[in-house]
Amino acid sequence: WELCKCTLTNIEDEDAVFSLIEKHWLFEHFSEPDNICEILQEIKKENLRMLFEEGIINFSDQLYIPVNEIKDKNWTVPPYLLFYNILVDEAQDTNRCQQVLIFFLKRKGARCIFVGDKFQAIYEFSGADAHAYETIKTMHKCEEFLLPINYRCGRTHLNLVNNRWKEIGIEAAPDAIEGNIKRIQ
Repeated sequence: WELCKCTLTNIEDEDAVFSLIEKHWLFEHFSEPDNICEILQEIKKENLRMLFEEGIINFSDQLYIPVNEIKDKNWTVPPYLLFYNILVDEAQDTNRCQQVLIFFLKRKGARCIFVGDKFQAIYEFSGADAHAYETIKTMHKCEEFLLPINYRCGRTHLNLVNNRWKEIGIEAAPDAIEGNIKRIQ
């Protein structure tokens, strides 16, 4: 259910649910129940009951509920809560729910800045969009500005990266130290 919320997977669409299960190897050691969509709908119902009757929400609810209520036109975002400028750091690790929420929070003509590295998308296991970098570029029609100079690593480290992954093409800062790489057995 948590993955369904983060990825905005339609729990009534059996193909979408089974695709999510397969993608995340969820029932690798035992078979999934035949009625998984019904089970997910019951979990969702209980999740919403806990929210509305007990005021209990978790982290993903804080995004999922507003996104769905706005999408379904049950809620509107007051103009004073819309933003002219939105900055998203680690954008490569955003999930679909987070990406959609940004659309609902920006004013017309707003500037959105997404900082990310498509080579560092590592949170797919928790529902992040593994292709978030490209998804965001397409969704928001972003202009891309590369930051090819690395101010953290020594030259030997960057040479190692560039020799292994030529598509990254990262440069050492002019005053970068040489660095030292050691193999630890």
